[in-house]
Amino acid sequence: MADDEIDDSKASVFPGASFSTAYADGVVNLAYNSGVFKFYLSRVDPDFGGNGDNQVTTFAQVVMNGSGFLNMLSFFNSSIEQFIKDGRLTQEQVDAARATLTS
Repeated sequence: MADDEIDDSKASVFPGASFSTAYADGVVNLAYNSGVFKFYLSRVDPDFGGNGDNQVTTFAQVVMNGSGFLNMLSFFNSSIEQFIKDGRLTQEQVDAARATLTS
């Protein structure tokens, strides 16, 4: 196989090399209209000049129907509970993150 070829022979078991990956630092907006939810992923980009400045960049829109959106929230909430039980997160971390939503 040539160096520039992508081997996806195990893609049925693991995500292949051509599987899209997006790194996000957060979500900057959530909108609802006519049964469709949209949210926008963002990341914090550094100043290439090394000046210490950062910029929040919105880079992707995720669009989901209502049942898919609710299923995603249920999955994430269940995962958070399990992560607390497993010691990957603490209840304090979760409470602090949730507190930022109400302040």
